[in-house]
This record gives sequence, C-alpha cells and structure tokens, in this order.
Amino acid sequence: MVKRPFLTPLIPLLGILLVGQASAGTDTPIKPYRSIQIGPAVTMSTTDFNPQIAPSMQWTPQIAAENENTRPFTVGPANNLKAGSVSTTPVGSPGKYFPGISFTGWVPPDPEIAVGPDYVVSTVNTDIAFFRKSDGTKVFQQTMSSTGFFSGIGVTSSFTFDPKCFYDKISGRFFVLIAEQDAATTTSKILIAVSDDSNPLGTWYKYRIEAKANDGSGDHWLDYPGFGYNKDAILVTGNMFAFTSGNFFIQFIVIPKAPLLTGGSATARYILDGTMGTCQPARIPDSSVSNLFAFTALTSTSVRVLAVTNPATSPTLVKKEVSVPSWSPPSPVPVNGGRFLDGLDGRIYNCHYRNGHLVAAHTTKSADGRMQARWYDVLTNTWPASGSPSLKQSGNILLTGTNAHMPAINTNAAGDISVIYSRNNASTNPETVYSARKITDTLGQIGAPIVLQSSAGVYGGAGVNRWGDYFGCEIDPNDSLTFWGIGMVAASNGAWQTTIHKWTVSTGTSGTLVNPTAINLIQGNYLSGDLTNVTSSNNSYYSFQSYLIDASGNPVGPGTIPTAQVASVQTDYQLDMSSGTLNDLKVQIECNANNSGVAGQMYCYNWNTGLYELATSFSLTTADKVNSLTVPKASLSKYVTGAGNVRILIRGIVSIKTGRPTAIPSPFTFNIDQIGLSPSFGS
Repeated sequence: MVKRPFLTPLIPLLGILLVGQASAGTDTPIKPYRSIQIGPAVTMSTTDFNPQIAPSMQWTPQIAAENENTRPFTVGPANNLKAGSVSTTPVGSPGKYFPGISFTGWVPPDPEIAVGPDYVVSTVNTDIAFFRKSDGTKVFQQTMSSTGFFSGIGVTSSFTFDPKCFYDKISGRFFVLIAEQDAATTTSKILIAVSDDSNPLGTWYKYRIEAKANDGSGDHWLDYPGFGYNKDAILVTGNMFAFTSGNFFIQFIVIPKAPLLTGGSATARYILDGTMGTCQPARIPDSSVSNLFAFTALTSTSVRVLAVTNPATSPTLVKKEVSVPSWSPPSPVPVNGGRFLDGLDGRIYNCHYRNGHLVAAHTTKSADGRMQARWYDVLTNTWPASGSPSLKQSGNILLTGTNAHMPAINTNAAGDISVIYSRNNASTNPETVYSARKITDTLGQIGAPIVLQSSAGVYGGAGVNRWGDYFGCEIDPNDSLTFWGIGMVAASNGAWQTTIHKWTVSTGTSGTLVNPTAINLIQGNYLSGDLTNVTSSNNSYYSFQSYLIDASGNPVGPGTIPTAQVASVQTDYQLDMSSGTLNDLKVQIECNANNSGVAGQMYCYNWNTGLYELATSFSLTTADKVNSLTVPKASLSKYVTGAGNVRILIRGIVSIKTGRPTAIPSPFTFNIDQIGLSPSFGS
C-alpha cells in the first residue's frame, strides 16, 4: 500500500474489490504467461550492520499517486446463509507481550510478524526487527531501503513499501518481502530475503525480482502484495495498477522454494487474472499439501477460493466460488477526537491453511452502520483434484456500541481459530484485542474480545487516517498451538506503536487431537473411506451402512427377531504417556447419519476384562455435528494402558422397542468425518 508521511492529509483508499459471481464456480485454468530466471542470490550477514539496532525516522515524503477505484462492489445473488456471532464468554488466555517497532515516520505501518523457534521477526513500513521470544528483547533493527537490509541487490528506488514476512516451519527458514516502485522509470520489483536457518541473526539470501506486468493495455506496477507458501513453492500476489493508463488485474508470481534455501537460481512464473480484486495466498505449514491456495472476496454473497497446482514445475491457476452470508463493504471508522480510521474496502487481509481448512477475514459493515470483523472457515475437501470447496462456518465479530476492524486470523493444530483486530468507537482510542473459538464450540460462534493493548493517546490528524493496512497472526512452530499476533495502537504523541502478543486457547497436550492408528468396521456394510478420512475435519468421510441385529448382537438371520439397526467402527490410539499423569481424556467425533432418529453411542474398551463398556451417548443429526465426549476419569486406568493404548467404539443405533416389529427401521448411512482423542496431562 502507498505510504504517507505522518500528519499529511490522508485520502482514504477506495475499493480494490469485487466482481460478479459465477454460481457454478468452474473457471478455465490459467497457465503462466511468462517465466523469468531469478538469482543467484546476493548473500549478506546481519553481522555486517553496525550498529545492530538502527531505527529509521524518515520525515521526507515519498508519495506515489493514490490508488484509483479498481472494481465496484458487486451485490451477489441472495441466499439464506447466516453468519455466527460473538459469545458473552471470552475464550483463551493472553500471555506476555512486548513493544514491536515504534513509529518510523510512515503511515500506515503495515505490521507483520514471523514466529520461529526462538525469535520473532517483525516488519513495518519500512523497517525490519528481530526479537527474542523468551523476553521480547530487540536484537536487530534496520531500514528495508536500498541502503539497509536490502542493500547490494540493485535497488534503484527510494520507495519501498508493503512489507510481509513469515516463518516456514517445513524448511525452518524466515522469508521477508517488500515491494519497490518508481513511477518515473516505470520500475516495479519485489525484494525477497530468505534466512539460511531458523535463526534470523546471520546469513540471508536476497533477490530482486521483476514485478512489472503488461496485459496489453500498458505497463503496471504491483501493490499490496500477498505472501504465502507450501512445501514446494512461494506465492506472491499483487494488485496491478497502470503507471499511466490501462486495465486493473491481479498478478500471481510462483517461485520454487528449494533453490531459495541455498541462494540458488530459480524460475519465477507469472499468471494474470483480471476478474477479481485483492487476493491473499495461504500460508500452509502442512508438509503433505501439494497445492498452493489463495482467497478473495468476490461479491456480497460469495468468496473465491483459488489453487495453484504443480507450483514448483508447471503451475496452473484454478478457481471456485463459494457462497457465504451477505456482507457490505466498510466505511471510515469513527475514533476519539472527531477523527476517522480508514476502513479500507472489504478486501481479505490474510489467509491460512491447516488440516483442510482455509481461514480468512476482512472488515465489513453491519446493518446499523458499525464495522464488524467477518471471518470464514472454508473446507478445501478433495478440490482441486475433484469436487468443490465448501463453507464450513463463518461469523461476524459485531461488538455492542463499538467497531471491530482490521482483523487477522489463523487456526492451530487443535482446530482453534483466533482473530486479532482493532476495537474503538467515536469516543474511545483504538485497542488491540483478540477473539477465539475452540473446535468444539458452536459453529460460527467466537469468544468475547480480550484486550491485549490499549492506546496511550489520540491517533493522527483531522479527517480520515490510514490504519493498518493489515495486522498479522501466526502460530508458534514449537507447539503448533500458541497464537502470536501483531497490531497497532496510538502512542502518547499521537503516532503509531506496534505491539507483539501471544495467547493460548488449547494448551500443552490438551486440545491437540491424537489421530487413530487404525480403524476397523465392527458392524455394518462398508461403503467408502479409510483411516486418512477420519484424521481431519474436511468432509471426507468413512462411510458405512447399518444392518439389522438380533438380541445377541449378531446380524439377523432366518427366523431370528431383529432388535436394532446398527453401524459401528473401532478406532485404536497410541498416547504419549511421557507427558505426565493423564488427568482427562476427551473423544472428539464429527459425524452424521442420513436418517433422523439415529442415536450415537461411545464405548470404551476395558483392557482388564476384554469387553467394551458404554461410556456415553450423543445425538446424531443429518448434518455434521462435532461431539466432545468425556471418558469417565475414574475409569481411565482400565481404558488406557500404561503404554498409552486406547480403543474406542463409536456406534449408531435405531432400537426396535418391543416384540416382533410390524415395521423394520430403514437402514441408515453413518458418515464419520473425524475421530480424535484430546488428552490432558498433569504432574
């Protein structure tokens, strides 16, 4: 996003959004229109900087023209989908926080973080800094200009902007990006740096990569970059604006990741799409995922999910539309002192993927004119290989008497979802807050806000002030559970200050689902699925059909009296008992039956007697429902061996009450989406 010097009159950015919905959602795959060889990298060491901490303070404005309105907001076809809401109960616990990078002279700060095993890397306009996770000590800070962190790679412009960063747990490396633009020379580049290990102090490999594009209507420059990855490649997206005149479009730059890890040469491949606005690529820590994914808001009732297949060798862009509850674009957000914060235009701010779920968030407007943070949880299912993505849930963070805006979202290994965002109204200064939900919470519901940091002063000048233009939310790679986030508040002098926070929702081994090691059909007729289908909540099912049993539990034969329609599976687990004493054990099952009136039952295997014992019952519905079932604590010793072996049987049943029935219940199909154990250990 274009930078502005602080207290210069600021013009709110008009909408970089949205085009019409194709309800079928099938689009022609798009191949790269060009390839460019990049590298080898320029190698540098952070030890070369003296002093190690040298914050920038640039007061001389370097201003590019304000972005034009690129795409009008489009009202999509009406639907009956409803977004969830905020509960009255906070979820999670905030931990320690520390100050991030303070005011550099530019507005907005564009704060972002990357969280590694021992360090947090943060970027803002236009600085980069490293902090120790243990105590928040800043150990490095430099400007990201041609004379700073990105020196020595041929940067010709003094205008660098919109920094992004992430930590890639798969490769154990930090990645940093900033855009470069010079209208006078029609220069548009992206600058990328990759650390040589998980410690940001030391060696980095730096690249200066072409970003200028021409769709036939003129030369364009890249703005508001998105920055994502999977195990094989990185993906940079950007809004492409004409230097003089021309069309608006989105550019996707796909770069194989492996060569970048050693500073080698790589082939960057470029894809253009003129049918949408701001598109955010997902960050994908799952080492088994072969596709890159991305997300954009499309119309008032649809979002678009995108995938890049074969990203390292032969990337192809494919797209599908997903219907969502109706939303409206935001307007400037009132803040203390008769001023306003820029609400931007309804664009998606960030996107993350884990265990088949894509989560994304943006600012929207409620019916009564307040700003609300809208979040989405979309299942990729088996798409793009087959089928389509689908909306799992969505919610509005609409707070009483105040505004929620500038959300950043993520999801952890337990399936918790959390959003960090700003909260304020016309008589209050901005606060950085978060809301969270556990996977077992009601679909669409998220917890009440928990304050992370308050402003020390009134922000900015008269009129509309730039804010954000995005926040960051990441997951700690050490436990894959703890949330980290960065936001901004007003300092006592009215400038901005970034703060870095962490908070927990599920902690330790609690809430971390242990997947089954085996699944076996005990009663019923097998239809489809295997073990992999019950290890994540992704609408990919282990499916089987019930059959009739007699009073002995055997399939009904000639002359025997049926007593029930049943279907059941057995799952086996291996717990790590080195974590301490097992204090609690929950079984999380997400499933459905295609007929109403089917009861669910959970049995635990008693290793002392060799028999199953009924632990609890639950309701089965015709749509997926998450059931969190507790194994009786007094029985843990007989249900869990010293080696951590657990065996669970899940049954669906329709009983026949008395005598020989005049009407036999119809068979039902039992569809299991996920079964996992959630153990809690203590001393």
